[in-house]
Amino acid sequence: MKLRIKERITLLIVSIFLTFTVCIYAPVSVYVSNKDEFWFNLRIMITTPVVFWVVATLVIVLLGMLLPDKLYHIYLSLVFGTGLCFYLQGNFLSLRVGILNGAKINWADYRVKMWLNAGIWLLILCAVVALFLWKSKMMGKIVMYIAALLTIMQIGSLVVMFTSSLSAEDITSPVRPVITTEGLYEVGEENIIVFVLDTFDEEYFRYITEEHPEITDELDGFVFYDNYAGAYPTTVYSIAHFMGGKLFRNEMPMKDWLADTVEHPHYFDELTGHGYELYLYTTMTEQIPQKIKEKTKNYTKAPMQFYNTRTCFSVIYRLAACQYFPDIVKPYVWMDGTEIASTGKLSSEYPIYDDANELFKSRLDDSGLKKKEGKQYKFIHLFGVHEPYRIDEWGNEVDPYWEWPDCATGCMRIMLEYLTFLKENGVYDDSAIIITADHGFTEGVYRGVLSNPVFLIKEKGAKGELKTCSYEASQDNFGATIADLSGAEDVSPYGLSILDATEDRHFDRYCYQYVLEEGKHWPTMVNGNLYLVEYQVPDLSNDPSGYLLTDVEYTPTGRKISHKAYCENCSKPEPLYEDVQGWKAQPHLHIGDYLLDMDK
Repeated sequence: MKLRIKERITLLIVSIFLTFTVCIYAPVSVYVSNKDEFWFNLRIMITTPVVFWVVATLVIVLLGMLLPDKLYHIYLSLVFGTGLCFYLQGNFLSLRVGILNGAKINWADYRVKMWLNAGIWLLILCAVVALFLWKSKMMGKIVMYIAALLTIMQIGSLVVMFTSSLSAEDITSPVRPVITTEGLYEVGEENIIVFVLDTFDEEYFRYITEEHPEITDELDGFVFYDNYAGAYPTTVYSIAHFMGGKLFRNEMPMKDWLADTVEHPHYFDELTGHGYELYLYTTMTEQIPQKIKEKTKNYTKAPMQFYNTRTCFSVIYRLAACQYFPDIVKPYVWMDGTEIASTGKLSSEYPIYDDANELFKSRLDDSGLKKKEGKQYKFIHLFGVHEPYRIDEWGNEVDPYWEWPDCATGCMRIMLEYLTFLKENGVYDDSAIIITADHGFTEGVYRGVLSNPVFLIKEKGAKGELKTCSYEASQDNFGATIADLSGAEDVSPYGLSILDATEDRHFDRYCYQYVLEEGKHWPTMVNGNLYLVEYQVPDLSNDPSGYLLTDVEYTPTGRKISHKAYCENCSKPEPLYEDVQGWKAQPHLHIGDYLLDMDK
């Protein structure tokens, strides 16, 4: 077939619209919108989309030029219709089912919506083809202008994203700041070691004490605090709380708040002042204040690259497909979040830190622990009992599953193996050890469940069988407790130490929950912050059924408001209710009203 100049231009513009949307705009927009979640910068990832874009455009154009006249216009209509569907899907139609955090998603709940979405795609494609068969010349001109306009709009959108969301380092820097495994399997002569097991609920530990007493019998010198209250339901807020040393109530963007906390008396100052080297291991690197990162031994800036083009393609385009492909495809391209970190390699002596339980155990099995001179503070954040569970009751890797008992047991056995190596190196007695969690129980996609993380502590020199303490304690005691363990003479600038707890000491304990709007499986965020609802924990128990709404709420932009004062329909705060997932608040909350009227 010989195409006229106008037809060639039309085919080229329509092809560019489709390929630019799928190959460039989709992956780059997803990247820019979530850049803090990736180890790689735009300079590293942009090569693959550009190559695919050029190749895909050439293939589509050449194929169109080879078709006979009768098929050309149908082909052109399908190219345009497909591009239009991708554009509408990514910007307006994509089904929201949560975030890539490994939580089990019951796709059957979305079956009707997914088929309706597929129907919309089919309707659009049929309509475009029908219009071309009816008025091919007129439609050729129309689709050329529409395709050109939408392509220019997407280019403009990317320019805005680049100028507003990306720094020069995100675009041009060949190096990436990362947390490595340096020092992970070394210990000092004196140590403060904190294990944070993601989602390890207090009830999980109670289960282990009953079903596997041989594990708890080995916790020499430890104290289990059974009246310990958590502060947040999400890892991001909890890790920021640990690092900042105080409660975050949306006073400002989290990154700015973290930077501000270290300009005041901070428990890390006590650690470094008493000669402790800092080793922080977490994939939540944005939740570590930059000033602390610079003092951390295993923080570095080094060149990074993908293992190969295949892994680059897999991660970038699976992410894009989650948003830009028909909803019916989502179950087959959905990821658990770990794939992103696993695609990169670091041009340095040590690999990037990965929080996988099974990886931590296998490396521990291979290398054990090596003692070196000096004092060390280690903060080790592991995958814990977060869905999907990938270890059995012995800590060995298995296929993902969604029942917690074996995974919780496996986590504790990994802890015991680490403690055994401490004893073999003769440093157990001179090590203070905390085993805790960032937050407690959740099931499936986040549902705003109120629960408590486990908290176990062994002071230096402590011996004897596991004890249980019911003194009042809270996650907000963390910073002062670390300062106390480091040897600080006065911990009052950092709060209250758990080590100073007594039967008669009471203090206000607060727990914060996000707001889950009706019909949604993930809370609304503004500038990365959640809308927080405040609960007060009773003195005599940390049982979530006794949590009391305080009527205080913190908006994502940091305003402290009264629920009753804001919402005229409220006579009193809604009580808690219990369902199969645990204790939750009633769904009547006014996040939607607030978001519609941000300046009220």
